[in-house]
Amino acid sequence: MAATGEGTEPHAWKDPESRNGWPVLAQAPSHRIEGSGQEVRLAAGDAAVILLHVARRFHSRSTPCARATCTAGRPTWT
Repeated sequence: MAATGEGTEPHAWKDPESRNGWPVLAQAPSHRIEGSGQEVRLAAGDAAVILLHVARRFHSRSTPCARATCTAGRPTWT
């Protein structure tokens, strides 16, 4: 749910788990998307390996990855 308290990001997730039961991490390691020059923060493990593979393939075969920054909970692509 969206947080509305003063001093917090308006769309920051506050529960310890996601809606599908995964733990929400305060920090995640940064991983490089091979061939793109971009990085993404993902929890380490098998899921990160698969997501990085998909990102690399998407970057090289479909649309190049761009850098995104989040403003008010919405990504802004640069």
